[in-house]
Amino acid sequence: MELIKRICTFCLIVTAAGSVVPAAGICQDIETARELLSNEKYEEALAELEKLLEADGDNLDAISLLNEVERMSKKKRSAVLTEKALGEIENRRFETAYEYLEQAIIIDPENETARRLFLSLYEVGEIEEESVALAKTPEGVPAAGTGVPAEAGAAATAGAVEEGAAAEVPGAVTEEKTPQYDTALIRVSASYTFADSNKLDYLDGRVSLLGARVDARYYLPFWDRRIGASLDYTVYPLKTSGDSRIKFVVHRANVSARIRTYFFEEAERRLTVGAKLNYHFFTLSNLMTEGAYNFKQIYGPSIGVFVSDPVIYRFVKSDFFKNFGLEGEFDYLFLIGQGTAPSSLELYLGAFYDLDRYRFSLGYRLYSISKESVNENYSDIEISAGYRF
Repeated sequence: MELIKRICTFCLIVTAAGSVVPAAGICQDIETARELLSNEKYEEALAELEKLLEADGDNLDAISLLNEVERMSKKKRSAVLTEKALGEIENRRFETAYEYLEQAIIIDPENETARRLFLSLYEVGEIEEESVALAKTPEGVPAAGTGVPAEAGAAATAGAVEEGAAAEVPGAVTEEKTPQYDTALIRVSASYTFADSNKLDYLDGRVSLLGARVDARYYLPFWDRRIGASLDYTVYPLKTSGDSRIKFVVHRANVSARIRTYFFEEAERRLTVGAKLNYHFFTLSNLMTEGAYNFKQIYGPSIGVFVSDPVIYRFVKSDFFKNFGLEGEFDYLFLIGQGTAPSSLELYLGAFYDLDRYRFSLGYRLYSISKESVNENYSDIEISAGYRF
């Protein structure tokens, strides 16, 4: 009986020792796999875990780690495909880029960079197709497509963002060809005005007071908003120095047809140059004494040019200067066929700053009328606030 007990005890000790040794080996294998995972050696980690699971298929730690290795491996492969797609986009091979991105999303559906590039690729392809059409068929007949599949969808995203950092798509346009709020403008201006005449009947030939101006312009939606119309009205209530009474009121108005064109359209802000055909009105009301000014009423057609450009932003890439610009206008009226009728010119130079839909301006305006030896000038400093559509 004693012999049997000793034999049973020996068997139990052997069994326990045999189970401890494999358990220690399994723990060592899992730690090795974790180290390989931290070093991004995914294939070696997978091989280590698969070998471990052959020996112990129910090991939960090994199964969990295997799932993590597979997930990280897919993310890495997806990221590599995304990088390849970016290279193809840079070389304008959009169809190949599309295939890479499709594979990247299938492997890792959580790859936000690939998803956003995938959505933006259709827009990039359309831009490329339009460029080819304009180059090969000036009449506007659509040229052959670039091969970008229609399944990509028409999305407005022009870049991909991963972990908060923007990944720009080379060749993509980040905003509309026509800048926002470039269809219409309504603007109100206040001005401090000086009026001067070399034939003024008063001893003091210089008068001044505040003035006001309202102007509105609208461009038709077709042809990239190049054709439009405008209306402006200015009033100057004037008085002589040292006299508190208003003695003159000047009214001026222009009804204009406008046409404009653009330069540097590939840039974020473009240079705008245009021409105007106006019908001009000028009326002076003398509230106190007749004969103070020579010109009481002038009306007739006139022509003009205008320009607007964010010139500083072309050299200083700052967000502030992106919305800051310079503008100018010049109009000339000459009454042809009316003998010694007067001519007039108007010049405006100013700076503007756009804040969303609002435009704030500061400028100098000169309005001059001349006939033979008589000359009258109205000059003012304008502060304006406008609303754009």
